[in-house]
Amino acid sequence: MMKKKFFGLLLMICGFGIFISLAVNSAIGSWFSSQELYEEAAPADGINSIKIEALQDVHIIPENRKDIKAALHGEGADNADLNIRQVGGDLKVSMGSHWYRWMMFDNRLTLNVYVPERYDQNMDIHSVAGNLHFHGRSPGQPMKLRQLTVDLTSGDSYLENLQVNDLRYDSTTGNVNIQRVTAEEADLHSGSGDIRLDHFTGSFLTSLDIGNLTARIDSLTGRIRADVTTGDIQVDLPQNADFVLKAKASGGDIQCGFSCQKEWEDTVTATNGSGKYSVILNSVSGDILID
Repeated sequence: MMKKKFFGLLLMICGFGIFISLAVNSAIGSWFSSQELYEEAAPADGINSIKIEALQDVHIIPENRKDIKAALHGEGADNADLNIRQVGGDLKVSMGSHWYRWMMFDNRLTLNVYVPERYDQNMDIHSVAGNLHFHGRSPGQPMKLRQLTVDLTSGDSYLENLQVNDLRYDSTTGNVNIQRVTAEEADLHSGSGDIRLDHFTGSFLTSLDIGNLTARIDSLTGRIRADVTTGDIQVDLPQNADFVLKAKASGGDIQCGFSCQKEWEDTVTATNGSGKYSVILNSVSGDILID
């Protein structure tokens, strides 16, 4: 008898949870959820690391300000938790859902994080299922960071007008768009999706399981290595760049705009200028174009 009562109580609790979830997503629950804005802020003084954890879309917005502010936008914003917590020099911005929303969290929310333009330390961004937008003010006034780490499970990324000492990017699925970014070192990995670098300055390592790599390099200041399992590689290098090239396409063709020599049936090499930096391109199944 006690077991039956306990089981009945458990069913009632589950039913109540489902009712609340349905109510929040219906006209009946319009008083629960509306398109509102929730904000949290913290001083930026003494912060050397910002960690952002989101469930959906993230926008990083540099501004002329002295604090770090986070805001939620979108239908059902009041059904999500937004927290800013500081421990020493580390600041954590986190977004989560309320307990009664765990079954049906289907509203589209955007987490906007406003940071001082002069902030130049470390930033770590994680998102479960959403797109990332991070744009500096302009090509002439990029946002400068010591280290930028991005970890996305699913979603596209748009990085623009940034200057980073160390850029690390990891994505399970989604496209990566990097435009007018300078990085002393960049380590980029994507399980599935295209990687595009446009007007890039610096050095990068890329591993891509399924997708195409397109890189337009304005200035080469270090080595390049790209490994693609299934997909094409297209790299546009400056004519005055100093590099030694080795490109291998196991299951595709290679086109080279420099003075390339065929080393093997699937491999070409070239030396340009002083040959200071190495450029290594590998595609298991796909074509390679060097221009």
